[in-house]
Amino acid sequence: MPETTAPASSSAAVEFGVLGPLRVALGGTELELTAPRLRTFLAALVVKAGAKVGVNELADAVWGADLPRNPRRAVQLCAVRVRAQLERIDAAHLVATCPDGYRLDVPADRTDVGRM
Repeated sequence: MPETTAPASSSAAVEFGVLGPLRVALGGTELELTAPRLRTFLAALVVKAGAKVGVNELADAVWGADLPRNPRRAVQLCAVRVRAQLERIDAAHLVATCPDGYRLDVPADRTDVGRM
C-alpha cells in the first residue's frame, strides 16, 4: 500500500479525544461515530497519533479473540469507513495508509492523550 501523508496545516483544527467517550471535533463541529468497531479502530489510532499502528494490533483492538476470517481486509474496511465519516468534516486524509498499518496524521497535542 502506498504511504500517504497529510499536510501539517490541514490537521491543525481537528481535535481527538479518547479519555472518556471518543470525541472528534473540528472547531465547534463534533463528529459522532456510532459504530463501535469504527470508534475502537479510530481510538487505537488516536492513542498512537503520528505513529504507525499495525494491522494485527488494530485487528486485536477491534475484534479481540473473535477475529474475522480475513483480519487484514476487515481492518482495511474499517479504515475506509472511518475515512468516510471523517470526510464529513473534511478530515479523511488524516487516516494515512502505511506499510502493514495505518497512522493518524495529527500532532500528539491535538489529542487529549498527547496533552497529558
